[in-house]
Amino acid sequence: MICRNIEELDKRKRRVITVGNFDGFHIAHKKVIDKLLGITDQKGLEPLIITFWQHPRRFFGNYDFKLLQTLSERLRTVMENGVDNILVLHFKDISELGIDEFVEKILIEKLNMVHFVVGSGNSLGKGAVIIDDRIEELSDKTGFTYDLIKEITSRGRRISSSYIRQLINSGNIREANTLLAKPWTISGPVIKGKGIGRKEIGIPTMNIGVAGYKLIPIGVFAGWTFIDGIRYRSVVNCGPSPTFGIKHTNVETHVIDWEGISPGSISIEVVEKIRNQIEFESLESLREQINEDVKKAITLLKK
Repeated sequence: MICRNIEELDKRKRRVITVGNFDGFHIAHKKVIDKLLGITDQKGLEPLIITFWQHPRRFFGNYDFKLLQTLSERLRTVMENGVDNILVLHFKDISELGIDEFVEKILIEKLNMVHFVVGSGNSLGKGAVIIDDRIEELSDKTGFTYDLIKEITSRGRRISSSYIRQLINSGNIREANTLLAKPWTISGPVIKGKGIGRKEIGIPTMNIGVAGYKLIPIGVFAGWTFIDGIRYRSVVNCGPSPTFGIKHTNVETHVIDWEGISPGSISIEVVEKIRNQIEFESLESLREQINEDVKKAITLLKK
């Protein structure tokens, strides 16, 4: 159950709770969720994940800040990892609560939290208080038990959504995917484009509508496009189209092994960067490059 109103939840149920943005749902997130589910079985508690809309950084005015997942992608991934109970809080409704008030008024009084599972280094409450500094004191004060999950590192770096954003933005998709619970995905409705791929170049593409707050790396990528549950090898172009004077960011996929009527929506698992975007002098040179991109994508997707 996805709930957006805290008052809809049964206050009598004893709960094990975790709180976070869970953007991208990486392997450190999964470790927290696995512990949450383990405590559920051990103590007979109802599991609950609390996440937020908007992301705090965007709420406080950083509209250039991009997310690894849309809210619907995030919720879907959490549910795929075994948790059906999710509470989405509007960040504006709790942004003024300090950590003590959030724990006591929200987690304990309204949600009957018995056990708290949280990742080390995460922050909570107004002023972004690091939870490690307060959790023992809060536990003693209010009586909940807790698990503080140790950080996971990769190449000496703490695995976090911020680190994975850096990897994806720099085109290092394959490494980013090793840190995510599932490959990084772009999903959304298929939207009508200008028909340039089919009409002008003879290589059809599907354009996907993407939320403006979603991180989109610029370049040409190998990936898998999922259509009606079946995956197809693809070349995915992300960003503007300088050859045609299109300046806004666009996501389009050329599905190598598929012909048919465009579906209502698709999802694309992005695997590896093929190249940077280039402005071509002619349609013929662009066509030749796309054919080379297809060959490269087929090779990369065999790995």
